[in-house]
Amino acid sequence: MNLRSLAAAILLALVACTSGASGGSSSSADLDAWKTDAREPYPFTTPIPDREATAIDGLYRREVSFEEVPMAAPCRRCPPYRIYPGGATLEFTEGRFHIADEESVFGSSGHYRVDGDELTLFNDLVCPALEVTYEWTVEDGVLTLDIPHDPCAFDNLRGRYLTKYAWPVAE
Repeated sequence: MNLRSLAAAILLALVACTSGASGGSSSSADLDAWKTDAREPYPFTTPIPDREATAIDGLYRREVSFEEVPMAAPCRRCPPYRIYPGGATLEFTEGRFHIADEESVFGSSGHYRVDGDELTLFNDLVCPALEVTYEWTVEDGVLTLDIPHDPCAFDNLRGRYLTKYAWPVAE
């Protein structure tokens, strides 16, 4: 048997073995059955939390000026969670968080849980194996996060990104 015939036989065997007992093929919807919505972060190390409203739920948006953060030179492989001048949003919804930085087009998502004034982030796309707890408050429509150290993203970049500037509730 030549190499091409062997490869074809292996491929045929793989297709036959993975098509399921009913003989049908699995769809992409079956592969994404764990998702509760299109933006659902993958449960890397911790199970997906139930969809329940939390005290921190909401959309927060901050603006950082050029005076506060001088514009860095553009880069093709910038580190994640780098602070740029301009707008950024942080959304918490029923155990899911989403971050979008408008200037750099950086974004991430993950899961969270709230216990009193503690916010624990996990399953972050950038730091999938880490579970880190922040302290949080919302006063006068402004979210403030605090943490002594977050090892995510180049030794505390996520920590600085989330804590250096407050996050006003988006209007």
